[in-house]
Amino acid sequence: GCSFEEIRKVQILMTEFILDEKEKMKILEKENVDMTKLQMEVKEYMKGLIAQGKNRKEVIEETIFKFPKATKNMINRTFGEIDDEKVLDDAAAYILEDNKNIKKA
Repeated sequence: GCSFEEIRKVQILMTEFILDEKEKMKILEKENVDMTKLQMEVKEYMKGLIAQGKNRKEVIEETIFKFPKATKNMINRTFGEIDDEKVLDDAAAYILEDNKNIKKA
């Protein structure tokens, strides 16, 4: 299990994420920013950093710097989506390769 101190750290972190989200959403709504477009730009930028071999922490930090209007929650969620897509792509490639080997046999 987790200690009280560890749980408290997670609570503080979650509060920071929520406050960041609330503050930046107000700004984005005020400036009439297209959220879908912003998320697509963030995703493409992150894919480029991942292709350069950067790790999760580096990708997230550089993305936060490059897109100050994007919320930390959006950036973390987008990284997770990219990671999930990679897992699915790898699994599909493995299955397709396996099917090729079966057909050859």
